[in-house]
Amino acid sequence: MSRIRRSATWAIRNLGLPTLMMAVGIAAAAVNQASEVPAQAYTIMSDNWSRLHPDTQRKISELMARRGRIDHWHYTDLFSAIINDAGGIVMPAPDGDQVAARQHLTAVIRGTGSTKDLL
Repeated sequence: MSRIRRSATWAIRNLGLPTLMMAVGIAAAAVNQASEVPAQAYTIMSDNWSRLHPDTQRKISELMARRGRIDHWHYTDLFSAIINDAGGIVMPAPDGDQVAARQHLTAVIRGTGSTKDLL
């Protein structure tokens, strides 16, 4: 067996599985980050809407207008901004209807809903 063939066999055997696992992990992370945030995240945004800076409100409004939902990828930065703007938040219970929470946030953004409607 030639040296090149032995090296290729070694590389496939010893690096193939780790490389495959890394690719699967990256794909799984991408799918997770692209998924929609839970109802709790929408409730946090609508409950703290009046205390958010106009820039944060604009970012949330633009995401909701463009996509109709907020995904984990964008929520990471939004959550940091919400914490900074509000100075702290009370986390609501994680149970709830995601569609209703999203619709409530949309109503709050449009000015037709109260920030306490879901309580």
